[in-house]
Amino acid sequence: MPDFQGKFHYLSPSAAVTQEGACRLHFDKQTLTLTPDNGAALAVDLGDIDAVTAAEWEVRLPLYTV
Repeated sequence: MPDFQGKFHYLSPSAAVTQEGACRLHFDKQTLTLTPDNGAALAVDLGDIDAVTAAEWEVRLPLYTV
């Protein structure tokens, strides 16, 4: 499945950056996995992505949280 390199920002609910850096993104049929160069991977069910907002060279993926 597709595998990409990029940069990421983890944002808190108040929109403060809690972690950022280079990463790899991997998609399969049901899961997005973000693996930072430094840190633990984050695997997300695609159903937990609340929206996709695309801009030039940027994709935002807000996650559904309880």
